[in-house]
Amino acid sequence: ECENIIYRDSSEDMKTILLENEFLFNYNSVPIYRQQRVETIQGDNIGYQTDLVQRMSESDKAEAKKIYQEYYDSIRLKSFTCINRNFFFSILAKFNFDCEYLIEEISSIDDLHAFNLGFINDEPVIFDYAGFLTEGDI
Repeated sequence: ECENIIYRDSSEDMKTILLENEFLFNYNSVPIYRQQRVETIQGDNIGYQTDLVQRMSESDKAEAKKIYQEYYDSIRLKSFTCINRNFFFSILAKFNFDCEYLIEEISSIDDLHAFNLGFINDEPVIFDYAGFLTEGDI
C-alpha cells in the first residue's frame, strides 16, 4: 500500500519513472501486488548506455557529466550517490535536461538504492521504492 500512496502523490513526470503496482489478489486479508520485470544495473556500469544516452550529443554528455557531479557532490541530495551515471543521463535525456524538480523528487525517496533502479525497454524506472514506512507515517 505504501508504494501505491507514493505513486498516487507523485508528479506526472515521476509517474513515468516509478513502476506502478498491479493488484493481484488478497491472501489472508493481505493485498498482493506485483511490478513489471526490470533490467537492473549494478555499479556505475559506465560502458553500458541506453539508446537515450547513445543519442545524446557529445556536448550534452559533457553537460550531463557536469550536472551529475554537481548533484553527486551535493549534501542536500545524499541519497543521490547511489544513482549511476547511465540512469542519471537517461533521466536528463528523457526530459531534455529540464528535470531539476524531478531529480529532487527522485532524491526524496527514502529507500533509494542501486538495486531499485533499472530499465524497461531502455527507459529508466524505479521499483520497490516504498522503504520502511509504517502506518503512523502515512
